Amino acid sequence: MVKIAKWLAVLATSIALAIPAYVILINFAGIGLNAALSSYFAPRMRQDPVSQATNSPTDGKYQNVYNPKSGYALSSIDHFKEFDRLRVASIQLVLDAGLFQGSTASSKKSAARIEALEYARDECQEFLKTFAEKCRVADTSADLWTGKTAMIRFSLEFVQKGDFGTVAKSEKLIANTISFRYQDDGDVRFSLTDPGPARKKRAEIYQAIYKDCAAIKEQYGNCSIYAVSIQSDPVGKEGQQSARVSGSSSQAVIQPMED
Repeated sequence: MVKIAKWLAVLATSIALAIPAYVILINFAGIGLNAALSSYFAPRMRQDPVSQATNSPTDGKYQNVYNPKSGYALSSIDHFKEFDRLRVASIQLVLDAGLFQGSTASSKKSAARIEALEYARDECQEFLKTFAEKCRVADTSADLWTGKTAMIRFSLEFVQKGDFGTVAKSEKLIANTISFRYQDDGDVRFSLTDPGPARKKRAEIYQAIYKDCAAIKEQYGNCSIYAVSIQSDPVGKEGQQSARVSGSSSQAVIQPMED
């Protein structure tokens, strides 16, 4: 009995050291331990980044702006001249697997994953020629599709060229999103073995994004490009495939809210 009592005393001491005293007292007072632990860990839980971006502008300039779409648009405006992880471009490329070294599908997949970073860096250069003054690679990935087609995906973060523009004085402002879709009329396809023509097509899309934002700014006074997407999809029979390229962009504008 004496040994058991000593063991219980040691166990009680260990628990007291591991859990803050107020947690134990709350539990003993009749409130469940789960509730006590929740109150202890809740302040340490990570908050939703979109909510943070929407409610915590860098300088408070746009804190009264109504933002019905999401936190992404307002975050891109609040951090217009700096990188923002919510302002991102998602790019997907389709290439012939034969462009990558290796004698097996596994080795080609590894080579594609290694070279994906170079493809992403090259795409950043295209951004800098059009709508971006800064660009960096966020992440890359690659995989083989049907064993003969390589699918490369990457995300780019960018800072837009120029300034955001001017916002009309008003007690009530709203951040609206204008979305664009870029695709050819008809069935325009690009070779998987020669990346050049598809790259040129993407450059045309980036130029169109830049021009669209300039037109928005001319009409409404301001514009922020906060999302860009490029989709390259394989079409045709295996061994005779080509790629169809399309794109989209989301651009934010702040305007007085109509009553």
